[in-house]
Amino acid sequence: MVAQFLAPSHFFWMNCVRLGNKPSNDQELKTRWRRVSNPWCKLNPMPLKTTAIHHIGYTVPDLEQATQFFVDVLGFELSAQHGPFDEAALGGQFGTPDGGTLRFTFLKLGGQTLELVEWTKVEQNTHSPLNSDHGGRHLALSVQDVDDARAMLSQVPGVQLLEPRGAFFYFVAPWGMLVQIVPA
Repeated sequence: MVAQFLAPSHFFWMNCVRLGNKPSNDQELKTRWRRVSNPWCKLNPMPLKTTAIHHIGYTVPDLEQATQFFVDVLGFELSAQHGPFDEAALGGQFGTPDGGTLRFTFLKLGGQTLELVEWTKVEQNTHSPLNSDHGGRHLALSVQDVDDARAMLSQVPGVQLLEPRGAFFYFVAPWGMLVQIVPA
């Protein structure tokens, strides 16, 4: 039988794994996996040996504005700045139409890296997707005091606070990026 008790995050494996009785713990689950006939399993017989998330990248309309916001308002540290790169063949490297200009910065916070990217292109969707849209996304940041963070962000021009839900809330950055604030 195909394992139906796995969490949704294990969807890729659900159709690749055949188990007998429900395992009693995670270790038993790992030792009892067997591959079954599935096109995904044939294409990728074992998952990649990833070790960590290197960085997360967001495209922004104004690199200086976004960098200043992340440094001055959210407490990130500027790590590196690159560009502009003005090349005709960037599309093959980045999955975008050829042409245009690319600039980016790397920011650090708590051992994690955030990349902010500014593209100047003729063919560009300038609308931020909603959280519910395909490709929708948000960045979640943990803080010591959610109420203090909400009060501080309410004073920042251009920030739109969304309704809180339990212990967390979202806000929209001045250029439209959705950010979630959660307790540490």
